[in-house]
Amino acid sequence: MPVAAAVVASAYGLLEANGAALRTVAMGTPVVAGTGYTGTGPGGDAPPEGASWIYATGPVRVRLGTIDVPDGIAQAMARSINRVVVRAQRPAVVEWDRCLHASQLVSLSEAGVPVLPSGSGS
Repeated sequence: MPVAAAVVASAYGLLEANGAALRTVAMGTPVVAGTGYTGTGPGGDAPPEGASWIYATGPVRVRLGTIDVPDGIAQAMARSINRVVVRAQRPAVVEWDRCLHASQLVSLSEAGVPVLPSGSGS
């Protein structure tokens, strides 16, 4: 969910920080909030003013590849700019079972926004 939605949910006592993790108070379900979530609807449409779409999925798996670091200075040398640039890279894939992918339009203000039924796209 977008950070703004997490802030509102926390203000209403629905979320709590548990170490570095954010979880629901009711069931302890993990919650991910961040700037990577745009708040758009299932079809990519912008939400109404003062609202945001949030999503729920099944468990998320992260698969990490091996870390790739240059073997030596020759691989790290950028000769065209006379610099040594060392980059460690690691491929990653995030996946979840697409059988559970629900959406909900939520209000971000006390005034409230008409909320569509859960999972509705229009």
